Amino acid sequence: MDETQSPAAGRAARISAPDALDDIRRPQLADQVVGRLRALIAQGAVAPGERLPPEATLAREFGVGRSTIREALRMLNHLGLVKTRAGSGSYVTGQLPGHPPSTLSSDELQELFEFRFILESRIAAMAAEHRSTGQLAEILFRLEQIHLAAEGEDRDQAVGAIWSFHQSVAAASGNRFLTEAYRQHQPLFEEGTIVLLGMQPAMHVADVHDELARAIVAKDPGSATTAVRRTFDEIRMRVALLAD
Repeated sequence: MDETQSPAAGRAARISAPDALDDIRRPQLADQVVGRLRALIAQGAVAPGERLPPEATLAREFGVGRSTIREALRMLNHLGLVKTRAGSGSYVTGQLPGHPPSTLSSDELQELFEFRFILESRIAAMAAEHRSTGQLAEILFRLEQIHLAAEGEDRDQAVGAIWSFHQSVAAASGNRFLTEAYRQHQPLFEEGTIVLLGMQPAMHVADVHDELARAIVAKDPGSATTAVRRTFDEIRMRVALLAD
């Protein structure tokens, strides 16, 4: 069967072109820039509503490349501390969304997401390598369900859709033990997802799954691992803010 003719062809077409910047991300440097900018905002050196300096200026002041600044601004946007306006620049909001009550402490959430990163990065790489046409169609269907739930702002539906997406990716890995390990931790994983949905727009949570699906479409294990790493780099930053 021609995969481009499947019912999921629309979604596959949407995510078929990988971002050319993926190979030059520097998450550790970006984390440092985010931390320094957050400190400036907290100290009042940059007031809410004020525009940040241009990328080139920030890169020069922090001694990093512009790609690192772009990654840091992307993270700050997703954290709700900065709002980037096309053609205008990035502006400080000074706001950080709260999160719903959880039975897990910030430290426990960090450990949970570290565990998920280790598990999901391997699952993602194996799914990209081994997935069948039918499994790909299932993954893209589940991805579409995430977007539909996010567009409808139905968080309960989004939690279920996100779980089903990752379970379908695990099934595509071809390793029954990895699939079972993921299934056994469903309650904890869903609790972590609920916390994340309470800290950011649902559409962002939906969009970050596109990069992983793109790599699986392309049968590119390296890009699949990169997609998972980028997602969990951002999650780590978000959860660290809970302890601040």
